[in-house]
Amino acid sequence: MLGLVVYRGGELPKLPDDARVCAVTVPPGTSPLAALAAHMAADALRRAPARVAVFPPDYAYRAAFARRGVAPAPLTPLYRATAVTLTRAYMAQRGVAPERATVAFAAREASPQLRALIGALAGEVRYMALCVPRGGEALARELRRSLGVAPRLFRPGEPSGAALTVCFDDGLAAAGETLPLYAPALEASYAGSLPASLLAGLFAVGALDAAALEATTVTVRAPEDADGSES
Repeated sequence: MLGLVVYRGGELPKLPDDARVCAVTVPPGTSPLAALAAHMAADALRRAPARVAVFPPDYAYRAAFARRGVAPAPLTPLYRATAVTLTRAYMAQRGVAPERATVAFAAREASPQLRALIGALAGEVRYMALCVPRGGEALARELRRSLGVAPRLFRPGEPSGAALTVCFDDGLAAAGETLPLYAPALEASYAGSLPASLLAGLFAVGALDAAALEATTVTVRAPEDADGSES
């Protein structure tokens, strides 16, 4: 079940019919009343039970929910599950022509999501490069056999030589244009009326097919602008 924290007087978003949601209302701002309401709302979500919740962006009392085992819905799993549409949208935004470009992929390990992204783009991108410290060489051999792709391998800290590096994990980004598939370095919007935070919550509780999402805008945040929050 997904917890949904909404300011009093606000409208509830239209959600999928099969989504199991426990919505609670709280007053905006910071005050003794708002703090008391936060504790009561957190208790309600714990009893529901909801272990993941979506909060207003400026909500000040998330810690009260965390103490009761209710965590903000993380954005990073949603970004990785929608890596294909995010990458295509970002290449279009930045004017990267995949049929003429080298696109690099950086990840700590050869995960199924990395494989799925490379497989989806193999017919669109002219050249590929890989930085995968755990399993990269085996993945490169696998891609040669299964897709006829011969990616160039590079190590963390080395230049990728790519027009764009799609990075699954922090600390692996190469110099140049980078698309980080993790929060808070990335902000994304998807077609439809629901914000990414709510889509992340629905995805976290199994109430969303991420493959059906289409990214519309993708924004890479500068390190000094990222607040360290996952949601």
